[in-house]
Amino acid sequence: MTRSALTWAQKIVWAGQATDLQSPHYNTAFCCDLIGSLNTEALKEAFAVLANDADALRLVFNLDEEEPTQSA
Repeated sequence: MTRSALTWAQKIVWAGQATDLQSPHYNTAFCCDLIGSLNTEALKEAFAVLANDADALRLVFNLDEEEPTQSA
């Protein structure tokens, strides 16, 4: 796993979250109600494809020598 520096925008979000752990700068939530039957296998497959195709959903943030880094 290769680590790289954060972008300027990511550093701003990181700093905001680091100074106030209760801040929603980095963590946000979304909720929706599904009506009707649900094909759970199709939903699992859709999320797997989404996570595989979207690098941003696989990012891991670390603090290396006091400098935040990211890896996917």
